Amino acid sequence: MSDDFSNVPKYTLAGAAATTIAGKGIVNKANSIKNGISEEYNRFYEATHTSEEVHAREDKKALNNKERIKKYQEEFNVSQVEARRIIREEAQQYREYGITDDDIIIKAMKTKEFGESRTLKQRTSKERILLAKMASQVEGKEDRYKRLKEGLKDRGVKSQDANKYLRTIRMFNNWM
Repeated sequence: MSDDFSNVPKYTLAGAAATTIAGKGIVNKANSIKNGISEEYNRFYEATHTSEEVHAREDKKALNNKERIKKYQEEFNVSQVEARRIIREEAQQYREYGITDDDIIIKAMKTKEFGESRTLKQRTSKERILLAKMASQVEGKEDRYKRLKEGLKDRGVKSQDANKYLRTIRMFNNWM
């Protein structure tokens, strides 16, 4: 402080600048703390929620879904106990490959294109699972179907086999 009143504006501006700098520091520090907590929470969440755990919880819910059980009962004309077995043992194999659309799973299990599907081994063959996976990746989109068609050709899949696969995928996506 000074007795010289001509210094008042100078000191006032200096005080305001110091307050502004201190205020920004406090705001920056608060944001830093908030971001640190948020980052730590995300790291903790990711560490305790692996994709396997998430899939396991989703699968458990799917196994006990009453509408799903009823759907399998009706589609395979079986009892509730048998529908649960089909879901637990057969449909689960499709889910392990990332195929979660029950309509596609059921169509793959029921398709006659690759032999009668009377036994578990036939309904869950690698070929059926592969076709169901391709159909679920196409997601009913024509451009994806065209890319798949080109991809089969590029990989050297025989024309006859490729046409059979593509016809089945079209059926899985209700394009027939």
